[in-house]
Amino acid sequence: VRDFTIAREERYEEPFVVPPPEAVVFEGRYESTGTTARQGLCWTVGKGRVFYFRPGHETYPVYRQAEVRRILRNAALWAAGDDAAIWEDADPSAKAARAAGEPPLAVILRDLGYGGTDVTTGGELSFGGLFARAKPGAPVSFTPLAAYGTLKTTRGGWYRVKGDLTDRVEMWRIEGPENKRMRPPLMPGGKTAFAPGGDPFGLWIASESFPGEVIHTEDRRQAAIARFGKKLHKSHVYAAVRGDGTPVPDAVCIGFEYSTNDDNQEVVALVENVRPLSPPDAASPAP
Repeated sequence: VRDFTIAREERYEEPFVVPPPEAVVFEGRYESTGTTARQGLCWTVGKGRVFYFRPGHETYPVYRQAEVRRILRNAALWAAGDDAAIWEDADPSAKAARAAGEPPLAVILRDLGYGGTDVTTGGELSFGGLFARAKPGAPVSFTPLAAYGTLKTTRGGWYRVKGDLTDRVEMWRIEGPENKRMRPPLMPGGKTAFAPGGDPFGLWIASESFPGEVIHTEDRRQAAIARFGKKLHKSHVYAAVRGDGTPVPDAVCIGFEYSTNDDNQEVVALVENVRPLSPPDAASPAP
């Protein structure tokens, strides 16, 4: 839940005569008076959990507001001890991942320290699929955080849009049995850093389960893969945010999909020192 405004409400202010909370989840500011008050408080009582939320009362339709409903649902899940469901609820690919017996993208990122990353449909970055180096003097890193694809070798790397697309640069490989885990080790000789120069570039992955197929961050380059039909969007890119809500500077998390079940976590990667480009900045020749 991001910062939001309740337009009209019955106001309740401090002091709240309650024991000191273990956590203050929300604070709010009243525009009419300029004062602030705690809005969401948490306690543990015995084996139970208690959440107090102060959104208002029945005079105004506060409880129909999307953010308020989301908070109440999150609170019910938290009080029930089902913390993972809070993340899964916000992940459109969670159902497909669970059907495959695997952790969803949102839970993977949470467990690896990037729980603030917004993997909702609204949180996905909309751009042409190409990147520029954010700091010209520093390398770009492309690091696999997790792999939950098929049990065959997976490769990854980068490519320039200037010149022949077949001139892809392979950076790393993940051996078949390691494709069902967090922080998969790279095969010998693998590296995660590269220097793309000043040209726009994209990233790619490929699996030996699908010979001759390569998944690119540019959707249009999947057009030749017949089994995808019109569903060419296989690289889901999000601004990287740590679990405490701190953005990672010039970094994105990517959920790659090379299958067709749309769980978006065949390879989950952190890419640092990048700036997503949007057309016309990302203009490139036809594939």
